[in-house]
Amino acid sequence: MITGEQIDRICQIFRSAEINDKELEIELIDHLCCAVESELEKGLPFEIALQAALGQLAPDGFGEIEQEKLCLINYKKRFFVNLSTCSLGYLASLAVFIGAFFKIMHLPGASHFLTYGLAGIAVTSLPVFFFKSVPFRLRPLATRKAERVFALVFFLVLLLTGLLKVFHFPGAGMLLALCFLVAGLGMLPFFFVRMFKANLDVNSKLT
Repeated sequence: MITGEQIDRICQIFRSAEINDKELEIELIDHLCCAVESELEKGLPFEIALQAALGQLAPDGFGEIEQEKLCLINYKKRFFVNLSTCSLGYLASLAVFIGAFFKIMHLPGASHFLTYGLAGIAVTSLPVFFFKSVPFRLRPLATRKAERVFALVFFLVLLLTGLLKVFHFPGAGMLLALCFLVAGLGMLPFFFVRMFKANLDVNSKLT
């Protein structure tokens, strides 16, 4: 049976370890006390039992356990965000398809489906797709970022044009012209310059 003095000795180890997560610290103290008690039942002295229990519970230190818990929490958060984004994107896309079908069949509610669907795509799917497609670097390529920004603006304006056409509001033609302007002067030059550089790299490797 582990004594109160031995428990104080175990708590002293955790105080020196400086674990930031107090809930994790309490759980680890409980686990370590159980492990030490199990070693003491084998007839080992307390200090030897303590070292054996530490080797079993945290061979690389308590800091690694805390780091693993933080990574697990961050993974769960990223998983939830990705699941929410994909689910909303799917529902928005489904609403657009339903709205288009209702529009073709002249059924009521088509405008509502198209409005909510296009707005959902503009808010959830497009920003995530374009900004995640730019790899994170300390100094990201300015041309790659500019290309993605132009593409994002193009699709957002295109979606807004679709909404104006659905509700028969004026200005759809001007926005469509802006779409072609952004595509012609913003997106296409980057695309063909990148293709030109890729061909140069291939030719240089062949020679």
